[in-house]
Amino acid sequence: MRSRRVLAIGLVAAALFLIGFATLQPTPFSYRAQTVRLGLDLSANHLREDLLNALLFAPLGFASALIGSSALRTLCVAVGISVIIEILQWTVVVGRFAEVQDVMANALGAMLGWYLAYRAQRLRRH
Repeated sequence: MRSRRVLAIGLVAAALFLIGFATLQPTPFSYRAQTVRLGLDLSANHLREDLLNALLFAPLGFASALIGSSALRTLCVAVGISVIIEILQWTVVVGRFAEVQDVMANALGAMLGWYLAYRAQRLRRH
């Protein structure tokens, strides 16, 4: 049991590293965008980006469930991390945009990962 928890904590750390690496890299553009996009963009390109964002946060949610975090706690952590990332993209990272839609996609991905781990644990117990 202890080794499973250590493994899950390692998965959380790896997920956080991957999220930071993928989201806080400057883009090839040499300007500072400093733009916040508040509306929903349902174009195919943006929906693909939303899917990738969700997939990026799914391992965090999965690992959170393995260490025993509740769905609400996982959601709050995912939203908090997402908001911090978007603020950094808006103020620090060159060529990135802060988007509310990204926060929603990230939270959805984390919750999907949490749910999958939760269901897998329940099925394993039966």
